[in-house]
Amino acid sequence: MPFGHFNKKKNASKASVCSSIRSRQNSNVTFDGRLQSSKLTTSISKSDVTAASDLDSDPKEKGDQFYNYHGRAFLPEVDGKQYLLPCDDEEVERMEVHELALWHVFRKSLFAPVADDLEEGIRVLEVGIGTGKWITDLAFNHPKSQFIGTDIYIYPTTDLPINCQFKPVDTTEGLPFPDNSFDYVVQRNALYNYTRKEWENIVIPEMIRVLKPGGWIEFVEGETTIQDAGPKMSTWLMRLNVTLQSRTIHTRVGRQLGHCLQSNPALQNVEASFRSVPLGWLGKVGDIALEAHRRLFDSLRPRMCDDWDMEPFKYDLLTKSAITECKEFRSWSNYYYAIAQKSGDGNVTVPVIVVEPTVHQDEDEPYF
Repeated sequence: MPFGHFNKKKNASKASVCSSIRSRQNSNVTFDGRLQSSKLTTSISKSDVTAASDLDSDPKEKGDQFYNYHGRAFLPEVDGKQYLLPCDDEEVERMEVHELALWHVFRKSLFAPVADDLEEGIRVLEVGIGTGKWITDLAFNHPKSQFIGTDIYIYPTTDLPINCQFKPVDTTEGLPFPDNSFDYVVQRNALYNYTRKEWENIVIPEMIRVLKPGGWIEFVEGETTIQDAGPKMSTWLMRLNVTLQSRTIHTRVGRQLGHCLQSNPALQNVEASFRSVPLGWLGKVGDIALEAHRRLFDSLRPRMCDDWDMEPFKYDLLTKSAITECKEFRSWSNYYYAIAQKSGDGNVTVPVIVVEPTVHQDEDEPYF
């Protein structure tokens, strides 16, 4: 198996994962090891969410912006679209652990060759910012560049750098920016967000549209497949894939991104690759990757229990056994990345972009 870019130290304990996460949170260390002062707060805590045992016959108790379901907070359905993952503090922690796993696997946070451009000053768009950590780290460390991040929900933030702004956007309705607006357009960890048609007809075309000629587009994704899985994990993966396919989620998008970009006539200089990562074995990176999967299983619990008419405690027993098997069977999974450059002359007129202040930002801060 082509394992690469990870620590080969043996017998790393689960405690080392928690220690890595705590030390990173406490010292505000970026994924490339540099210090910054960004802080992240969230407005939804587990205490704000009704426990599953307290729900009545109709388990959905909808509020103005969220509804509580099986002990987790979800965004309400829009036009019949049901969000697969919750939107709460536990989900923030899951995304943080997942980003930490990506850093330990690849040992870098940029894949496109834009490091020098960021120092000189370019315009960057991240589609689907999640916690916003990745883009704010870049903004703090590259003050000459301008950054915009979008997502369906913007988690509350403090100490946002003045060269970085967030905008609530549903990507499936298109990106609200003019053509040729950005030098570098990125999307990370969106596997569970879009259907196959949304990827092919909206998400990728829109990201290419707003990218300037000569600019770079970048994707980083995981996958739903786990290799050398034990019997319990195989059962869980079968159920997960049925759940995703019933929602037409593109489960193989990570491994197909390279081909998708290569076949687009608007793009050139395509590069796509992957790294295989052990789950729960072969040192620290394996422990972190397994913890990222465990937290993902927790986040998927409400929808999976619904789809399979399963009691939460039975789901927890299954996933706990599946996680334990990973060490025994030496299971592993892949993380993918793909980059490409937009064809054409980069000397185009850059449109002015106005981003309205969000409720989480100081309205006296400058906008670009």
